[in-house]
Amino acid sequence: MTNEPATTKFGTTAFVLIVGIPAFATVLFGGVDTGTWGILVPLIAAIVVCWIAHSFATRTFSISKNALQIPLIGLILIGLVQILPMQVTRSLDPYNTRLFLIRLVCYLAFFAAALVFVNTERRVKVIAFGTVIFGAVMAFAATLQRLASPEAIYGFREPFQAIPFGPFVNQHHFAGFMEMTGSLATAFVLSETIKREKKLLLGLAAVIMALACVLTSSRGGLACFIAGVVFVAITMRTEVRSNSAGGYKKLGLVLGLFALIVVVLVVFLGGDQSLLRGIGIVQNSADISNGRSHFWAVALSIFASNPVIGAGLDAFGVAFTQHDSWNGTFRVEQAHNEYLQLLAEGGIVAIGCAVVFVVLIVKTALRNIRETSDATLRACAVGALGGCIAIMLHSLVDFPLRTPSNAFFFLLLVVVATSTSFVSRRT
Repeated sequence: MTNEPATTKFGTTAFVLIVGIPAFATVLFGGVDTGTWGILVPLIAAIVVCWIAHSFATRTFSISKNALQIPLIGLILIGLVQILPMQVTRSLDPYNTRLFLIRLVCYLAFFAAALVFVNTERRVKVIAFGTVIFGAVMAFAATLQRLASPEAIYGFREPFQAIPFGPFVNQHHFAGFMEMTGSLATAFVLSETIKREKKLLLGLAAVIMALACVLTSSRGGLACFIAGVVFVAITMRTEVRSNSAGGYKKLGLVLGLFALIVVVLVVFLGGDQSLLRGIGIVQNSADISNGRSHFWAVALSIFASNPVIGAGLDAFGVAFTQHDSWNGTFRVEQAHNEYLQLLAEGGIVAIGCAVVFVVLIVKTALRNIRETSDATLRACAVGALGGCIAIMLHSLVDFPLRTPSNAFFFLLLVVVATSTSFVSRRT
């Protein structure tokens, strides 16, 4: 028996916007430019307007009780306190903190709306399969671009002090995008409910994503891509055991294929961007962390000076200059560790919000995976959680979630991972 939620044209429009915004931000250089936000903010405002209109049409204002919204609200409150004209809590860079607050409010509005409007089995599957298709298309296009014009995005934009890949200004952040989409594709390949011809296409998509991830030369990205795939493979073991011989054969084939791609491409990718750099095989730097160890030490120093509420959200660049022990030639804007940077920028309070957010994602998603009765929805949840875990691990050595398009896709995967059992029970 089906108990579908009320549908209106306003709700449908909101869902279309929720699906389209992450893809739109990805194509426009990952959404990192301020001008792009001049378009994203009105689009998110349009979602809110549709949400209100949908509520009037159905005479019910729907809002999710998902506790994952609370840590985001907490970060917004921290930012508001930091821009107050008080010397004790004032941000070292109030302008950037205000801009960061605007982004946080947009993320919260997007996330809250997605929790409300991604409310049917069909919509969950549209997001999951759509993400895989979009990721495969972007991976293929990015690979061609790397072979044709490795220095410029779309052949005309050359980033300053960064190596681009695909539409992304930072190659490591494109690897983060592949981590999320690759985990979803792997879950579908291992699912027993997906038809064989579809599995062939999904397997091809996963291989293209793996290839693109390797070509980014991101060590952290590749390691976390593999971590996401392994997590998905282990978590899908229930379905694998349902058809033991064939299931283990498929599992071994998938993992073996990924291993083959990694080994071959690591060997043949040479030069300064080789994945073997920094581990002794290709030696082009005395510091295998590429400066990260220094950035992390500075982040801890900033935290020690501002332990409770931090130096200001997105104020790391200003705070860095005050604690840097180097010659000051470079101003480092990011700590290359999202958690240490949040600790420096928001203190104990902000990192507490982040820890609660991560714990809630994993705990809620694992419970949903156990409770979801529909096998395809379960694969969606497993793949989404695998992608979330992969990019959260990547955030230990980089800042892929500071790229807006990655943040939007991450929030979508969180919705898929934490809402499937609710959708399954209702259906």
